Amino acid sequence: MKTHADEFLSRVFGDIPAKTAGDLSNSLDAAVEWAEEEPNADKIDRFTRDFVSKTLVDCLNHEDFEYFVADVLRGLGYKARVTQYSNDGGVDIIAHRDPLGLEPPLVKVQCKHSLAKPASSDVQQLTGALSQGELGLFVTLGSFTKDAIALERNRHDLRLVNGDELVEMVLQVYSTLPQRWKSVLPLMQMYVVANASAV
Repeated sequence: MKTHADEFLSRVFGDIPAKTAGDLSNSLDAAVEWAEEEPNADKIDRFTRDFVSKTLVDCLNHEDFEYFVADVLRGLGYKARVTQYSNDGGVDIIAHRDPLGLEPPLVKVQCKHSLAKPASSDVQQLTGALSQGELGLFVTLGSFTKDAIALERNRHDLRLVNGDELVEMVLQVYSTLPQRWKSVLPLMQMYVVANASAV
């Protein structure tokens, strides 16, 4: 194999510069290091998720974020309307499944455009706005405190969505988002080589 190392490496790693192939043929460690630095499905996925998260933080203000979350909910099959921006009583979006919003459950949504963990009092404010038969959804770009997570566990009418879960939803409904958001988050679907361990 030593005499055909360049050809072997070219077939395994694709078209790589002749000098690089020659260098790699002299060191298995160098070949492994080179391969680990190459893009793969996991790295591309992580980069994309980080890009979405960072863009939502850097390029949207709080009001934009409310409208963005409403569009994500629409992509998930809900009707959603953004409430008045100020004096909303902790409810930023009202969502429902039926066209008129007359059939239960009604979902009241609070949005936090921040990477900081919302205080449990913020989550409690949302639960305080719920009437019987209504559900609460709290969406943030960050994560939640242990107290907030404990509150969610003890209530059947509350759901917390952290930043990672929101990004997952965005990727799930991206094709349905209005062009306004696609301009802010330019993504394209592509096929990449699966990680060998996943095959």
